[in-house]
Amino acid sequence: MNSAEITNLFFYGRIPVDMEFQAIRTDHISSILFGGGYVNIFSGSASYETPAFDVEIYTSGTMYGPQGGAQLSLKSFSFALSPFFMARNIRGKTNTTTKVFAGGPSTDTESSAKIPAYTVLSYSFDIVSITLNLSLSSILQVNPSAGDNNGYKPYIFYLVYEIQFMPSDAKSEETVKKKLRSNGMS
Repeated sequence: MNSAEITNLFFYGRIPVDMEFQAIRTDHISSILFGGGYVNIFSGSASYETPAFDVEIYTSGTMYGPQGGAQLSLKSFSFALSPFFMARNIRGKTNTTTKVFAGGPSTDTESSAKIPAYTVLSYSFDIVSITLNLSLSSILQVNPSAGDNNGYKPYIFYLVYEIQFMPSDAKSEETVKKKLRSNGMS
């Protein structure tokens, strides 16, 4: 092989476990309070090949902690506006094995590290058109405990646009009314 080649394989899974309490439920306003735990499991590998040596890296870990938040929904006949807030305190552990092959037996290095606790705040806002089956969602994640980070402050912003397709007869006024009633929004 004449040049370096990198191969990656990664697995990521998260499991939120929450209890919810519906604090308010009327025709036009509802709110949910929730709290519980969060578990994130990850595992991955990467290999790097050059003419002189090959490197394989395996890593795995878990992150976990409490989480809680609230969501408010303001509804009209065909629209819902829904702000959302969540706080999560996360900590964990990671394990890494590095193998270097340079013409003979591999040189293996193993390490593990604790991931210190940090807080992530999530702010979200959804706009839902019930008659059009259209949802516009946004979320901003902020890590206020990130420290200096060489002058950078970590912000993650998502914007999601979702359309659900339904048969043409499903958009009738009666179908919309049934859908609103089933969601407590009549």
